[in-house]
Amino acid sequence: MSIQRRTVLQRLTASAFALAAGASPAQSDNWPAKPIRYIVPFAPGGTPDILARMAAE
Repeated sequence: MSIQRRTVLQRLTASAFALAAGASPAQSDNWPAKPIRYIVPFAPGGTPDILARMAAE
């Protein structure tokens, strides 16, 4: 995978997460009542881990 293709895929993924986060403003303010735990079944420091940490913010 070339650097340019990887960059495009990362930006598309980030924009998809951003759209999904702002897609439903009609939800109530008290959800979630407790923290959400993300489980990423891959080694720390890898691409899936970094993307999950970006999405969790």
